[in-house]
Amino acid sequence: MNIVALCDVDDRQAVKSRERFPKANYYKDFREMLEKEKNNIDACSISTPITRMLWLPWRPCSWANMCTLKSL
Repeated sequence: MNIVALCDVDDRQAVKSRERFPKANYYKDFREMLEKEKNNIDACSISTPITRMLWLPWRPCSWANMCTLKSL
């Protein structure tokens, strides 16, 4: 498995992931990430503590047939 991109609106929450996957590009906006990385992404894992917000990033991923969902 190759992690090509990470996305988090909160830099503080992303610290551990960024340290664990230093070669992955980092984004704060999932729309920008999906646009720039669309040719490099085969699967997408979405984690959010706000379940009702899960659909927002899920929709463009599902249209591209590349989504795996995970809610915290």
